[in-house]
Amino acid sequence: MVVNAEDLTIQRINPAYGRVLGSRDVRGLPVSELFSGPDLDQLIKLLKTAAREGQTIHTPPIQASVIDGGNDGNRMVHTAVPITDEKGVIVHRLFIYSEKLE
Repeated sequence: MVVNAEDLTIQRINPAYGRVLGSRDVRGLPVSELFSGPDLDQLIKLLKTAAREGQTIHTPPIQASVIDGGNDGNRMVHTAVPITDEKGVIVHRLFIYSEKLE
């Protein structure tokens, strides 16, 4: 998924997230309305750090997963990659990849 770096609103969803979400349109919503779980605050802080510092981050396994019918117990690893302007200076967006641990 791609989110706006300034306010962490969702801009685009890739097919993997689309399968989880079904027909739900989440574009324009904040990440905090898509993910849930006891570690959601930790995920949001790490995303803000990636945007501010322009560095890729990898979370440890945390309980912050896509809301999918109340299954909040999933432990996931999230990676956020900054997408910068053409000069590589200003982070405009973050690409977020999430992987569910089995």
